[in-house]
Amino acid sequence: MKPTKPIAYSLLSAALVLGAASYAPVAHADGLVKAPPQVIQPYSNYNGYTYLMSATRSMIDNKNQTFSIAFTTQAKTLVNQIGARIQLQRWNGSTWVNVDAQADLYATNDFLAQKSVVKSVQSGSYYRASVVHYVIQAGMMEQVQEYTNLLMAT
Repeated sequence: MKPTKPIAYSLLSAALVLGAASYAPVAHADGLVKAPPQVIQPYSNYNGYTYLMSATRSMIDNKNQTFSIAFTTQAKTLVNQIGARIQLQRWNGSTWVNVDAQADLYATNDFLAQKSVVKSVQSGSYYRASVVHYVIQAGMMEQVQEYTNLLMAT
Protein backbone atom coordinates (compact mmCIF):
# COMPACT_ATOMS: atom_id res chain seq x y z
CA MET A 1 0.00 0.00 0.00
CA LYS A 2 1.39 3.42 -0.99
CA PRO A 3 1.75 5.87 1.95
CA THR A 4 -0.39 8.99 1.72
CA LYS A 5 0.38 12.51 2.89
CA PRO A 6 -1.46 13.64 5.98
CA ILE A 7 -4.37 16.00 5.31
CA ALA A 8 -2.69 18.71 7.43
CA TYR A 9 0.36 18.58 5.13
CA SER A 10 -1.85 18.98 2.04
CA LEU A 11 -3.77 21.88 3.60
CA LEU A 12 -0.53 23.58 4.65
CA SER A 13 0.84 23.22 1.12
CA ALA A 14 -2.32 24.76 -0.33
CA ALA A 15 -2.19 27.62 2.19
CA LEU A 16 1.44 28.34 1.31
CA VAL A 17 0.68 28.40 -2.41
CA LEU A 18 -2.35 30.65 -1.93
CA GLY A 19 -0.45 32.88 0.50
CA ALA A 20 2.44 33.28 -1.91
CA ALA A 21 0.02 34.33 -4.63
CA SER A 22 -1.32 37.14 -2.48
CA TYR A 23 2.13 38.76 -2.26
CA ALA A 24 2.42 39.54 -5.98
CA PRO A 25 4.26 42.83 -6.59
CA VAL A 26 2.27 45.83 -7.76
CA ALA A 27 3.87 48.57 -9.85
CA HIS A 28 3.47 52.16 -8.62
CA ALA A 29 4.78 55.43 -10.00
CA ASP A 30 7.40 55.56 -7.21
CA GLY A 31 8.71 52.04 -7.83
CA LEU A 32 7.82 48.46 -7.06
CA VAL A 33 5.85 47.89 -3.84
CA LYS A 34 5.00 44.48 -2.46
CA ALA A 35 1.22 44.12 -2.25
CA PRO A 36 -0.24 43.38 1.18
CA PRO A 37 -1.66 39.97 2.05
CA GLN A 38 -5.41 39.70 1.44
CA VAL A 39 -7.51 38.16 4.20
CA ILE A 40 -11.18 37.77 3.32
CA GLN A 41 -13.40 37.19 6.31
CA PRO A 42 -16.65 39.17 5.93
CA TYR A 43 -18.64 37.12 8.48
CA SER A 44 -17.70 35.42 11.73
CA ASN A 45 -19.73 33.17 13.98
CA TYR A 46 -18.32 32.90 17.51
CA ASN A 47 -18.49 29.66 19.46
CA GLY A 48 -17.24 29.45 23.02
CA TYR A 49 -18.29 32.94 24.02
CA THR A 50 -20.94 33.69 26.64
CA TYR A 51 -22.37 36.78 24.91
CA LEU A 52 -20.73 37.36 21.48
CA MET A 53 -22.65 35.58 18.73
CA SER A 54 -21.58 36.87 15.29
CA ALA A 55 -20.17 39.83 13.40
CA THR A 56 -19.63 41.30 9.95
CA ARG A 57 -17.32 44.01 8.69
CA SER A 58 -16.72 45.66 5.33
CA MET A 59 -14.99 48.61 3.71
CA ILE A 60 -15.94 50.36 0.47
CA ASP A 61 -14.23 53.05 -1.59
CA ASN A 62 -16.45 56.14 -1.90
CA LYS A 63 -14.30 57.28 -4.89
CA ASN A 64 -13.64 60.68 -3.25
CA GLN A 65 -10.55 59.77 -1.19
CA THR A 66 -12.72 58.40 1.61
CA PHE A 67 -13.67 54.88 2.67
CA SER A 68 -16.83 53.83 4.47
CA ILE A 69 -16.22 51.15 7.10
CA ALA A 70 -19.32 49.33 8.35
CA PHE A 71 -19.83 46.64 10.96
CA THR A 72 -22.48 44.58 12.69
CA THR A 73 -21.88 42.98 16.07
CA GLN A 74 -24.54 40.63 17.44
CA ALA A 75 -24.90 39.22 20.97
CA LYS A 76 -26.79 36.12 22.06
CA THR A 77 -28.88 38.20 24.47
CA LEU A 78 -29.45 41.79 25.57
CA VAL A 79 -26.19 43.30 26.91
CA ASN A 80 -25.16 46.54 28.62
CA GLN A 81 -22.97 47.66 25.70
CA ILE A 82 -22.22 46.22 22.26
CA GLY A 83 -20.09 47.68 19.49
CA ALA A 84 -16.75 47.82 17.74
CA ARG A 85 -13.52 49.79 17.81
CA ILE A 86 -12.39 50.60 14.27
CA GLN A 87 -8.79 51.43 13.40
CA LEU A 88 -7.88 52.31 9.79
CA GLN A 89 -4.53 50.86 8.71
CA ARG A 90 -2.32 51.66 5.68
CA TRP A 91 0.17 49.24 4.07
CA ASN A 92 3.67 50.76 3.91
CA GLY A 93 5.15 48.00 1.71
CA SER A 94 6.06 45.63 4.52
CA THR A 95 3.64 46.12 7.43
CA TRP A 96 0.29 47.66 8.43
CA VAL A 97 0.50 51.08 10.12
CA ASN A 98 -2.34 52.67 12.11
CA VAL A 99 -3.58 55.95 10.64
CA ASP A 100 -6.16 58.42 11.91
CA ALA A 101 -7.93 58.16 15.25
CA GLN A 102 -9.63 54.96 16.37
CA ALA A 103 -13.44 55.12 16.32
CA ASP A 104 -15.44 53.46 19.11
CA LEU A 105 -19.03 52.94 17.94
CA TYR A 106 -21.56 51.18 20.17
CA ALA A 107 -25.15 50.76 21.34
CA THR A 108 -26.34 50.39 24.92
CA ASN A 109 -28.88 47.93 26.33
CA ASP A 110 -29.18 46.10 23.02
CA PHE A 111 -28.19 42.81 21.38
CA LEU A 112 -27.15 44.38 18.05
CA ALA A 113 -24.92 47.23 16.90
CA GLN A 114 -24.86 48.25 13.22
CA LYS A 115 -22.87 51.37 12.46
CA SER A 116 -20.41 52.88 10.02
CA VAL A 117 -17.72 55.54 9.88
CA VAL A 118 -16.11 57.46 6.99
CA LYS A 119 -12.31 57.84 6.94
CA SER A 120 -10.06 59.91 4.68
CA VAL A 121 -7.43 58.06 2.63
CA GLN A 122 -4.54 58.88 0.27
CA SER A 123 -4.88 57.86 -3.35
CA GLY A 124 -2.61 54.98 -4.41
CA SER A 125 -2.24 53.43 -0.94
CA TYR A 126 -3.61 50.10 0.29
CA TYR A 127 -5.87 50.16 3.35
CA ARG A 128 -7.75 47.82 5.64
CA ALA A 129 -9.49 48.31 8.96
CA SER A 130 -8.90 46.46 12.20
CA VAL A 131 -12.29 45.92 13.83
CA VAL A 132 -12.51 44.80 17.46
CA HIS A 133 -16.06 43.57 18.05
CA TYR A 134 -17.02 43.59 21.72
CA VAL A 135 -19.80 43.25 24.28
CA ILE A 136 -19.87 44.36 27.91
CA GLN A 137 -22.29 42.69 30.30
CA ALA A 138 -22.29 42.88 34.10
CA GLY A 139 -18.71 44.19 34.15
CA MET A 140 -17.39 41.41 31.88
CA MET A 141 -16.01 42.19 28.39
CA GLU A 142 -15.77 39.77 25.49
CA GLN A 143 -13.95 40.92 22.37
CA VAL A 144 -12.46 39.58 19.16
CA GLN A 145 -10.29 41.30 16.54
CA GLU A 146 -11.09 40.92 12.84
CA TYR A 147 -10.02 42.72 9.65
CA THR A 148 -11.95 44.11 6.69
CA ASN A 149 -11.18 43.50 3.05
CA LEU A 150 -8.28 45.56 1.77
CA LEU A 151 -8.64 48.29 -0.83
CA MET A 152 -6.35 50.54 -2.82
CA ALA A 153 -7.57 54.12 -2.58
CA THR A 154 -8.36 55.76 -5.92
